[in-house]
Amino acid sequence: MPQYTRNLNDQFLKERMTVKWPWRMLVFSFIVFIASLLVYFGLRFGYKPFIEKSIAGTDAELNKLSLGIQSADQKNFINFYSQIANLKSVLGAHVTTSNLLPLLESVTHQKVVYASTNLSVPDRSLRIDGFAESYEVLSAQLALYKKASWVESVALDSSSAAEKNVKFSARIKVRNEIIHL
Repeated sequence: MPQYTRNLNDQFLKERMTVKWPWRMLVFSFIVFIASLLVYFGLRFGYKPFIEKSIAGTDAELNKLSLGIQSADQKNFINFYSQIANLKSVLGAHVTTSNLLPLLESVTHQKVVYASTNLSVPDRSLRIDGFAESYEVLSAQLALYKKASWVESVALDSSSAAEKNVKFSARIKVRNEIIHL
């Protein structure tokens, strides 16, 4: 049983650390520390003053430009910009309902003339007043409305025979996707 006679320290610690390894770690840590200090002081005392000087130069240039423009012109420009921004928001909301007119035109019978249209966006209801050449043309027009993919329902509110044509009023319920509510 010679294997059990050895010292426990000799049995479990076969590899010993060399003396150079902790020194190498210390030197590496010191180099990383010095590098981080150099970066910090370079940013603090080199880059920060450069940026501050650049900002001050840009501010001075901006002040010089603002002094060159009269206050009345500045107010006019601000008013103009405000009008443009308001117009953009109004026209941005208008685009969704104006998509409806080409669709209406695509399903209009050749012998039908519109007198007025009124769109109620919350109800998704399009009221149409117009004239058809005859009741036969009016019924064909109502059938065209019903076949259209953007129409949910069609209702004829009134119709009356005039001298040479038929005056009518119809309500079309438009699908939600068309108006984009």
